[in-house]
Amino acid sequence: MRGRWFIFVLMLSFYPVQTSASCAGGISTEEQVNHSDIVFKGTVIAIDPKVSRTNGRANDYVVFEVDSAWKGVNNTQVRLLNPSIYDNTSSSIDYEFSEGQTYVVFAKKEAGEYQTDSCMGTRLLDQAQEELSYLGEGDKPANTVNLVNERSDSTNMIAVIMLLYITPIITLAAILANKRKKTREE
Repeated sequence: MRGRWFIFVLMLSFYPVQTSASCAGGISTEEQVNHSDIVFKGTVIAIDPKVSRTNGRANDYVVFEVDSAWKGVNNTQVRLLNPSIYDNTSSSIDYEFSEGQTYVVFAKKEAGEYQTDSCMGTRLLDQAQEELSYLGEGDKPANTVNLVNERSDSTNMIAVIMLLYITPIITLAAILANKRKKTREE
């Protein structure tokens, strides 16, 4: 009987335990604002998938058109770096944004990028009535920016540079292959 218990306990020690991150209880809207670098209401206008990897995770850039701002936002658009929901390492606190949806966003600046998660208080607009009643109307952003085109311009520049390096290599490989073929035929 003792041997069976030992085997049972041994088997349990190898059983995979599923862990997930979760928020440590609700915090007030005042605390959410105090812990955030920026607070705004905005609509997702673009999601640029898997733009970078940090800490072994894929990330998306999410661009918002800002309707109202309460803290730290002066521009008409804001870009967040958000863990990709398509990455295998996403956790339960990662926030999934949808293009065309409007959110009340609480975000912190980490490693030079604004980031958020579900524990910070970010919510769909229709689920944020308590936060909106605390925050009031908010301010309209003063500076007009276009972060969607800014990202596209840098991506286009990278493509041009890659073409300048790859085209000569492919051309050289084709010339060498053609010379080998002629040498074999002789």
